[in-house]
Amino acid sequence: MRAPLPAAEAGGTVRSRTPVTPDFFGGPARARIAHFGHTRADTAYAAELAAPVRPVAGGRLHPEIRSVRDWSRTGDAIADIRARRVRGNAALTVG
Repeated sequence: MRAPLPAAEAGGTVRSRTPVTPDFFGGPARARIAHFGHTRADTAYAAELAAPVRPVAGGRLHPEIRSVRDWSRTGDAIADIRARRVRGNAALTVG
């Protein structure tokens, strides 16, 4: 027998440090899984962010970027990717 789910907060949010085992067929009919990301303020991420850029800058990787949009149009980009209107990659610009 599975342990009961923790009580939901206002808005249906459940927070727990217990790992989740998804059960897509026996669970509640209306459930939402939300990602919560966090970082440490004293950690620099420049090296990690630069790693995937190096092969492109060095000419060893040639990404097929077919759609370039402002970050504010992320929802449109996702909708186009899901509908297969973008062949290749979609890039979002900031600023």
